[in-house]
Amino acid sequence: MVREPPREVEVRAGEGFLLELDANPTTGYRWEAEFDPALLCLLSEEYVRGVDRPGAGGVQRFRFQAVGQGRGPLHLRYRSAWRSATADEHEVSVTVVGPK
Repeated sequence: MVREPPREVEVRAGEGFLLELDANPTTGYRWEAEFDPALLCLLSEEYVRGVDRPGAGGVQRFRFQAVGQGRGPLHLRYRSAWRSATADEHEVSVTVVGPK
């Protein structure tokens, strides 16, 4: 994987942010996000194809909104449904501060 998420994100309560990771669902793998729902809400997840070629990869996008104040991890794992091991993983430290 080439595109990596930031190690830390700071956002105000009520605001959103976007994470993009290289992905190729034709291989059977996809990114999964695990987070504290008291801190974040997953607004959307989508895959955007990179080039119009069979088997070519693209980008998996996650849009989050901060819903509570505090700090917590956002775990991202690149996995297939039939394997227990992850092919790649990242942890983002998310800090949500109060509104302005």
